[in-house]
Amino acid sequence: AAFWMQWKQELNSGSDPVNEAAQQYIKQALPSVNRGGGSRQKQHSDQESAQEASDSILMAAVKGLTNLSFPVVAANSRAVAAEEGRAGEEPLQTAEVTADGQTPKDKTSAEIKEESTAGGEKEETEAETAAETAESEAQVPVKDSVKKPAVLIYHTHATESYQPVSVGNFHSVDKEGTVRQVGDVLAQRLEELGYRVIHDETVHDNPSYNQSYSRSLETAKNYLSQYPDLALVIDLHRDAAGYAGGVGKTVSVEGKNAATYGYVIGQGNPNVAQLTQTVNDLNRVAKELYPDFTGRIIEKAYKFNQYISDHHVLIEVGNNENTIEQSKLTGRYLADVIAAYLKERGV
Repeated sequence: AAFWMQWKQELNSGSDPVNEAAQQYIKQALPSVNRGGGSRQKQHSDQESAQEASDSILMAAVKGLTNLSFPVVAANSRAVAAEEGRAGEEPLQTAEVTADGQTPKDKTSAEIKEESTAGGEKEETEAETAAETAESEAQVPVKDSVKKPAVLIYHTHATESYQPVSVGNFHSVDKEGTVRQVGDVLAQRLEELGYRVIHDETVHDNPSYNQSYSRSLETAKNYLSQYPDLALVIDLHRDAAGYAGGVGKTVSVEGKNAATYGYVIGQGNPNVAQLTQTVNDLNRVAKELYPDFTGRIIEKAYKFNQYISDHHVLIEVGNNENTIEQSKLTGRYLADVIAAYLKERGV
């Protein structure tokens, strides 16, 4: 390119550009060599040795000057990269320059640059998009992992069992056929309805039945210390057939026979008014959902640990003459009642 600019300048200055250009062409493109002694040695020719070159070579070179084109190395080629210490990063790319000093119209230098960088820019864009997507997904909170428990279910008398599990006068250490299975159904249904539940299956009534309430009190207080905002605390029991006339009583719900149930309210608690209100609200919601599916209220002159929460309910599901299947069905419908009650409270 520098050679052509010099040639144009001399043309404009009125000198003989053809002759001078030819001489420079011969000096740069056809250096003289000495092959004597069987070795090659580069010689620096001066202007006089250049003039002694063959006229035919000179004229041929001059005649071909107007048709010559020289490769121009692209800015991001290996040549430039080598000068900057980054050789080998990019493939060599060239663009022809015509005699008038312009790049061909079908591919400008900007287009050459765009082609050389398009692939890298695309990879960067795709990488940025993937990173942004991953970041946005990471910011989406997982509801179940942050939701606090709303309901606690525990059993002061965890060994109470139903038909056909009659061992130990209807008290079984094994879970099968006991009130703990009713608690499982109640908890699972509440979870399906969107409420997180703690179901504690600790056997508090074995080996000592008389100390059941003192041990269950410790369990319930422990959970309340961790989760003081529990919306409902349930001590789930089974009644005894003797209190129901020696038979298992059922109620029809959606055409199915479910065990009856009741609420025991300890009149010795200082918060008895609040406890009674909770039970009345549950019965009202139950009647709205399933007619006749309400729990009888049993008042006794004890505390039953209910003073630890204004929303503590002692529920007795069925008796020892009811089957486990009837009692589990009651647990399922009770969950619907409790969920509607909690929703009414804004929980």
